[in-house]
Amino acid sequence: MADWEDRRNEGGKPPRIPSAKAGYRFDKRDVTVQPPGRNYDRGHASMDDLPGNGKPHLVRRPEIKQPGNFLPHEMFPEGPEWVANLQMLWAKDKKKSVATIATYLSQIFDTVENPFLAAIYLTETPADYFPGRWNSLSTMVMNAFENWIRPKKDQYKHYLTEEIQRMAFALANRNGLVLLKFVVQAFELKNCAFSCEDIEDMLNRKMYKEASLVITALDLQRYFNLREVALPLILQDRAPLAEAYVRDYKDLQVSFVSILDELCAKTVNFDDIIREMDVPVACVQRQKVNRKGLNKLASKLIKLFNIPIESCPNICHMRNLGSLKYALYKHYVEGSMTKENLQEMIEESVGENPLLHEELITLLVGFGDSARAAWWARRLRVPHDTLPSSVRLATKELGEWCDGADDDGAARDATDTRYLQLKLSLESVYYIDTVEQLRQAVEFLSQHATVVGLDAEWKPSIGTKKERMSLLQIATRDKCFLLDLVALPDTTTDSDWEDFVKRIFCNEKILKLGFAFDTDLSMLSKSFPSTKEHLMGMRRVVDIFTLNNELKKACPDLHVNSHTPAGDGVSVQYRGLSELVYQCLGRPLDKREQYSNWERRPLRKSQLVYAVLDACCLLEVYDVLIARAQQRNLDVDLEPAISSGWATKRTKIEKNQAKLKEYGSIPKEYMIALDPHRAAVRAHDFRVVVDTMLQGLGRQLRRCGVDVCILNNNDYHDVAAKIAQAEGRVVLTMGEPYQSLRNHVGEGMCMSVTPGPLQEQVVQVLRQYNVTLTPEDIFSRCQVCNGGEYVHIPGDVMRRLWQRKMQLLAAGEHAANEEPEYTGKFARKLRRAVHVNTHDGDRADDVGRHGDDRGAAVEDGGEASGGSMMALDGHTIDCDAVTVNGAVSLKVAAVPQGIVDKVGLFDCCVTCGKVYWDGSHFGKVCAQFADALELTK
Repeated sequence: MADWEDRRNEGGKPPRIPSAKAGYRFDKRDVTVQPPGRNYDRGHASMDDLPGNGKPHLVRRPEIKQPGNFLPHEMFPEGPEWVANLQMLWAKDKKKSVATIATYLSQIFDTVENPFLAAIYLTETPADYFPGRWNSLSTMVMNAFENWIRPKKDQYKHYLTEEIQRMAFALANRNGLVLLKFVVQAFELKNCAFSCEDIEDMLNRKMYKEASLVITALDLQRYFNLREVALPLILQDRAPLAEAYVRDYKDLQVSFVSILDELCAKTVNFDDIIREMDVPVACVQRQKVNRKGLNKLASKLIKLFNIPIESCPNICHMRNLGSLKYALYKHYVEGSMTKENLQEMIEESVGENPLLHEELITLLVGFGDSARAAWWARRLRVPHDTLPSSVRLATKELGEWCDGADDDGAARDATDTRYLQLKLSLESVYYIDTVEQLRQAVEFLSQHATVVGLDAEWKPSIGTKKERMSLLQIATRDKCFLLDLVALPDTTTDSDWEDFVKRIFCNEKILKLGFAFDTDLSMLSKSFPSTKEHLMGMRRVVDIFTLNNELKKACPDLHVNSHTPAGDGVSVQYRGLSELVYQCLGRPLDKREQYSNWERRPLRKSQLVYAVLDACCLLEVYDVLIARAQQRNLDVDLEPAISSGWATKRTKIEKNQAKLKEYGSIPKEYMIALDPHRAAVRAHDFRVVVDTMLQGLGRQLRRCGVDVCILNNNDYHDVAAKIAQAEGRVVLTMGEPYQSLRNHVGEGMCMSVTPGPLQEQVVQVLRQYNVTLTPEDIFSRCQVCNGGEYVHIPGDVMRRLWQRKMQLLAAGEHAANEEPEYTGKFARKLRRAVHVNTHDGDRADDVGRHGDDRGAAVEDGGEASGGSMMALDGHTIDCDAVTVNGAVSLKVAAVPQGIVDKVGLFDCCVTCGKVYWDGSHFGKVCAQFADALELTK
């Protein structure tokens, strides 16, 4: 400590605390003599510091150093006793949780004068400090201290000096940064610039991962050059660390994406960059550092950070080139894109970029279409001297064709009998592009329509541009309405679209048909956000894709013509709706207009026919499915409700953006505020339903005695709302689903839980609803079935029930749904137990007789009914069938024989038969929820 203080006063750098990541490791063989109470920094030890006439008692190995402790043992006389007790508690806890030592540490911190020094001492002293593992006593000590000091920082703030902060930082630095997260919070190291020299040293030693973690944790990005930190991380395939590094700084986000854009240039040589940055070759993931991977990462960050794509020319080039290759493949290889659509996508992709113009010519020549390459070369004015020889020759042979439109228009007007044809006349198709026309269409549909087919179209995404709905089709038996969603937003308001959704989608008189309709609903709600809440309440919307799957489960041979006849001339394999249309109507859909530019106006006739047919065919397909189901007498719901998963399903980008907001859209008063006027409620009487994101919290609350309904993994969020409304439960959720669930159950009956440790979340919920928690509430509910009622069975009765169950199991008389099939090690123990208890006939009979007598003697006022029946706590126990209340099988076989022999009282759930008994686990759980119990006090 003195050496450190002298160096600080002299303006020098504090002595380096060796890091486990820097090649240092502790080996007890390194030290032969170390007097108690003396501290050594082995990097600065001198011969005079050693006892014994200056002779060296310190045996050194090359490049191995062991730092001494920060604090002398004499500072805390009780320290060795503290550490010994902590190690004893830690050794006994098999789960290695912070709750094991939290209570004991709280007592220590409450009694010492300076808890910050005590935390440093108790963290560095345990033997498992140097390996730097997460699951270690040292880590749990610092975690517990961070939890303890958090609400008391103002009380002890005057003890937190810069010297202590330096010690805390070095404490985290020298064991591999495992403690960094807790140390930064507990010792308030944010923006502490004294650590910059240590970070610079890390960078000089090429410890880029460690340096980035420290800079991010301490919020010191403004002191360092982004390129020197982020670029080595990219070369080492550690992009998530670089992403975290820039997450809270918009200027760094833009700069980081610009660096990635530079790396995506065709002229970049990654080997030159590696040499320039002097990154150790052994640490470089060269096979993963390529232009394609960096382009993917940059595209993700552009969406995540909402950075204009125009600021990244190289990424734009690569994405547009990818879209161009995809379009050419769809046209020349699959044959699923018309020449008109191909022309539209080419124009959109290449734009005014000369490099993409040349790439287009090269690709077209590669597909063997030199004539079209020549046409595009002349249209885009590609320099003649850059063209391949085959294209130059084809250019001379171009006639007037190069000045006109594409030559495919006439062919597209002809009827192609290979595909399903539109029966509805185009005179019955109404194009809606004004608010007056929209209102008239809504009025007609709400009054006259009984069943409609719905479909939507949007322009294919080019590069990193976002998709938006361009056209919505609504077809009846004799009419079709095409809603122009490019023009209508200019003349309509949110109320117009809300009225549209309520009168069409929420109208129970109209059956709405769609195919894989989740995507269309999601796009509609994104295009018009005000409609999302109303779409959540839509009625009679049937997804034909789901209906078809349900019918095929009930009747696998539902469709007889499920394969393409040989020689029908259709080159594209049927997929999706086209396949189902073929199976039901005998002809597939022509999907070559699917990749049209649906935002270009006016739409071509072929686009209009495609759009109308996509909606009209749903009516015919539904009629066929209904007829086939009725012919086969299939017991299937013909109007299955569509799930609300489309409303809560988010892309990875949206999930990451939600994390960036840190749930800032949720009002804080709904998360942590305590309503002083809310009446207190017992934990046992508090009822909640938790969604799939909070299953762990639900189990912890059930331990506290709360009545908890936990959703299954495949349940959607709206299931929680239905349960809450039916059973009067509070909904516990997190993030975006909170907004929609709150609208269904009302204010005060829905809570958005703040992310954090489970114990903190438990306290948060109990504080929010003024729930009182007492030790009597702990384990007052069954952890398996949530039942809240037990029957108390004395130990002698339990032994009788256990032996009887062994006999039933041995005889194979138990029902399959009462006891599991036991295999392996437990089965062998079970057979030995059955052998012992059934072959000693006199002993078994004696136990049975005395069991009857003792059972009758402890009936709590009830009367025994026969020799095998007894009443306990108002419940009937059948000792022959080993059941409670005549229906629930007691799971006594799962209780170890040693427990049966020595425990005097058991608690059995009357709902599922699970057996519990008192043990050390109760005390551990009480310690785990000490904060919640303290809140009640």
